Amino acid sequence: MAGHGGDAGGMGGPPPPLLANVSLPVHTPSAEDWYEQGFALTTEERYSDAVTAYEHALAANRSLLNAWYYLGDALFRLGRPGEALLAFGNATAIDPDFVEAWFYEGRIYHQLGYPEAEKEALGRGLEAAERRVAEETAGSRGTPPPNSVGLPAGVPLLAVGAALLGLASRRRNRDT
Repeated sequence: MAGHGGDAGGMGGPPPPLLANVSLPVHTPSAEDWYEQGFALTTEERYSDAVTAYEHALAANRSLLNAWYYLGDALFRLGRPGEALLAFGNATAIDPDFVEAWFYEGRIYHQLGYPEAEKEALGRGLEAAERRVAEETAGSRGTPPPNSVGLPAGVPLLAVGAALLGLASRRRNRDT
């Protein structure tokens, strides 16, 4: 059995080194791989690890909208509202109609005691939600009248935002 089992051609010498000077391909995780890992960690409520994964995803691709959103969510859950606001701000810079990000910003501003910033963020979220409803309605029944949400006087914006956030989240989850 010459050439097998460490026998170098039957000469009794040492076997040749395995993979000498051979470069093996290494799988480098993509931005999407990091995002998916972060999302899995978020669902496991491992927010600190999720933040790290989202940061890797965003280092590879700064335009991953949902990575910014879920980074903000994880940071908020870790008690880091200032950093969460930055993440949500990046999400809304990419997609100004990202209803959920606007309402999360409003929630944080409310928690931090900034009513004007809260009102601005929730107002932007309501406008985005109205556009979303108008786009959906226009596709099925024609264009709705402007300001179709029609809020009664005295309804707190945070309550409206929370309700619309729930509706928008269900719609976004249905579409993905």
